[in-house]
Amino acid sequence: MGRWIQGNCDRTGYFEGLGTEEFPESVLEMLKEASLFYHVPAAYLFPVPDMLKKDSLNFFQVDHNWVLAMLDGICSVGRNASIDYSHDTELIVDIYRQALRENEQVRLKLQDREYMDTGEQVPEVISGFLLNSVLTENFRGLEFRAYDQREGGEPLKALRIETLGRQVLLGIFKGEIRRLEIAQPPEGLHFGFFTEDGIMKKTVRDIEEGKLGGRQAELVLKSKENRVIDVKASAARLEEAAGLQNMTSAEFALEMIQNAQTGVFTMGEELK
Repeated sequence: MGRWIQGNCDRTGYFEGLGTEEFPESVLEMLKEASLFYHVPAAYLFPVPDMLKKDSLNFFQVDHNWVLAMLDGICSVGRNASIDYSHDTELIVDIYRQALRENEQVRLKLQDREYMDTGEQVPEVISGFLLNSVLTENFRGLEFRAYDQREGGEPLKALRIETLGRQVLLGIFKGEIRRLEIAQPPEGLHFGFFTEDGIMKKTVRDIEEGKLGGRQAELVLKSKENRVIDVKASAARLEEAAGLQNMTSAEFALEMIQNAQTGVFTMGEELK
């Protein structure tokens, strides 16, 4: 021990044999989770109170330097001398990069899905959103899709989508979010209509191709108070608008299909 006390001691060969393959797997898993802010107190995640305003949606980018400093702090337990820091400098930098590169395993592991190493490098940009809304509490199973183009395209890979409270939800994606879609889960066939000036209307589909056309039909209410439609009268309106004769129940069902609602949020030029 005495030779390490001297400041100008020879440390040649001290770090020989160090390798990331012998790094404890349990510690590496913890670093992967920490890089996605698991086990991090919520007070550390929100730099300003406005990010937790009710009925708000905030976008953010992850600061890699902040994350690296946090992981360095986790690994600093037990450092008592400068030689310990030198040891970490030689080894831990690669561990940090491995944790950031493989942190998508965390979500797949929680979903009991298999992970395949694609050899991807540490992403240049990791971004996310923070949603504080009654949607989080009242609509379980919402689907979130993020894109790096305002027009859509290939969805970004989700790294973490998780509720932090009754109404607060955190989403983290690999890449820069420029478009976010929040959709109700399509758990079955949905029937619906849209309202215009207090009148319920339905855009008519082409029965042969199933595509929406430009024609519309007004639906008839049987009970306005209970929002119950008159099926027979509404079918007659749809039949006329679609140019059909003797509309069947299957054709009526096809005309009444309505996709689950989707909310789209795009980042404007001023938000770059």
